[in-house]
Amino acid sequence: MHDQIKTNTIVSTTNFKSKHFWIKRTVMSLAAIITLLIWNFESNLLNFTLFTCFATAIFLTREEDLLVDESHLYHLRTSLLPNLSSVEKYELSHIKSFKSKSYSYPLWYFLDNKNLKGIDTKIEVTFNNSSSTKIDININQKEMEQLSKTITAKIAKEG
Repeated sequence: MHDQIKTNTIVSTTNFKSKHFWIKRTVMSLAAIITLLIWNFESNLLNFTLFTCFATAIFLTREEDLLVDESHLYHLRTSLLPNLSSVEKYELSHIKSFKSKSYSYPLWYFLDNKNLKGIDTKIEVTFNNSSSTKIDININQKEMEQLSKTITAKIAKEG
C-alpha cells in the first residue's frame, strides 16, 4: 500500500497511529464481548459468530489519513490487513482548490480527546478539469490547519 509513496512527507495526519484510535477500537470490541457474555450467547453458535465477527470487524475497519509530499496529496485508508488498505494519489499540480468544513458533535468531546473543533471534516478537492472529489475524515483542528496551509501554498506556487 505505502509503496506508492516514495518521496519525503511534508505533512500528514496521524489517525492510524493515534493511541485514541486504538483505545476506542479496544473499548468497542470489549463492549461486544461483554455483551456476548452477559446475554449468555455461548449456547447459540449463530449469535456467538455474529458478535465475534463484529468485534473482529471493529479492528479491521480502515482508518483514513491524509499525507502531502512535494508533489502529491495521498488519501490513505489503512487497515491491519494490508489487503484491505488502499491509497488514492492526487497530483498537487492538478488541484485547483482545496476546501474543508469541520463539524463538531458534543458527544464526541467526551469520548474522543481531540480538539473541540474539527472532529468530523468534509474536504472537497477540485481539479483543474473542474472535476472534484470529496473526502470525509476525522481529523483534529491543528492537523487540518497545517494540511490546508501546506496544500494551499503548494497550489498557489504551482499556479
